[in-house]
Amino acid sequence: MKWLIVALLLFPNGDENVIHNQQLSFSDKESCREYVMINANLFRHGINVYLNSMFGYNHEVKIQSVHCEKEKDPEKKKTDDYLNDLMK
Repeated sequence: MKWLIVALLLFPNGDENVIHNQQLSFSDKESCREYVMINANLFRHGINVYLNSMFGYNHEVKIQSVHCEKEKDPEKKKTDDYLNDLMK
C-alpha cells in the first residue's frame, strides 16, 4: 500500500476539495508523516503558487491541512468520483 501527501482546501463558498501528489509516494505512514512535517512550509508555498496560477492572487482558498493518506484502490476512486459528481 502506498501513502500519498494530500491537502484539504476550503473554498470561499464553503466547498472542500482534496488535492494530492501521485508522483511522490511512500511505503509507510511514518516516513510520509515525517516528510510532511519537515517540508510543511514548502508544501503550503507550492500549493499557494498553484492556487494563484489557477484562480489569481485574491482566491481566498484556505489550506485546511496537509497530511498523508493511503492511496485509494483505482476502482474505488472511480466510484467515489462518480458519486461526488452526482452530488454536485
